[in-house]
Amino acid sequence: MGNPVAPLPFWWVQPAVVSAGIIVTLCVAAATILTNRRIARIKATLDMIEATESKEYYQKLYATYRRYRTNPSFRNEVLSATEEGEVLKSLHACWDYLNHYELVAIGFRKGILDEEFYRRWMGYAVVRDFAEGTALIRKARAPGDEEAYIELEALCAKWAGNKLPPETNASA
Repeated sequence: MGNPVAPLPFWWVQPAVVSAGIIVTLCVAAATILTNRRIARIKATLDMIEATESKEYYQKLYATYRRYRTNPSFRNEVLSATEEGEVLKSLHACWDYLNHYELVAIGFRKGILDEEFYRRWMGYAVVRDFAEGTALIRKARAPGDEEAYIELEALCAKWAGNKLPPETNASA
């Protein structure tokens, strides 16, 4: 039968080293996944910003919305638009401009876009455009679509805190 091998006093070292190696590998993998997700969110955010800053479609929407914000008589025309024509197209362009912000807010909530990065670049403009567009939002919500722009409203309340004037409550 031969001589039985005496148990080694450090029998536990090899399993401990293997276990430690597995744990370290898992930690590195988790850190890599989290880093890659953050990079992907920032890249998606940059792509969104680049699209809105450079594409003619968004530039036209912005020009219409800016006219709405800065020209009181145009604002009144847009808010009273009911019949087919250029003014109604302008109303829809203003809504489309705000839809972009709604999409961005949903992207933040779903973890697709990087909120901190976007806020540093566009935070002031988002809150300003929301505050100056609340009449448009109320018009979009009446009747039957009470959920229009709720993500944008929640985002602006979060970003502006108590700095939004009471008349910007689009739910009123």
